[in-house]
Amino acid sequence: MTKNNIILTITLLSLSIGLLYFLTKKSEGKTEIYVKETKKTYSFGASFNPTKMPRITSYLNNYLASEGGFNISQNFDEEIVLKDKTTFQLETSAGEITITADKRNNAVLSIERIRKMGLEIKDLIAQ
Repeated sequence: MTKNNIILTITLLSLSIGLLYFLTKKSEGKTEIYVKETKKTYSFGASFNPTKMPRITSYLNNYLASEGGFNISQNFDEEIVLKDKTTFQLETSAGEITITADKRNNAVLSIERIRKMGLEIKDLIAQ
């Protein structure tokens, strides 16, 4: 075996081990939750173990059932408008969720409702 082949083999092996480590760490689902609020917007976001996603989508579907029966799935990205005109953007993917609301287009009670939803999702992630 030539010196170049040995170096190439070691490099490929190292890259494979690094990729495997990265994929393993990502699948562990490190939990990160944030809330960002400005005068204009409210945002809630979370990154969590993807195995908790069915619990989150079930909660959202139950929470929104009386509002027109949205079908929130693991991969969802839509503006939600509730019967009381509460409006927010909801994005979900495997192990991630983002809720963003424009305060200028929502009543104070609507923003409170969205905050409450974020807190309940946070509690579900923590379980």
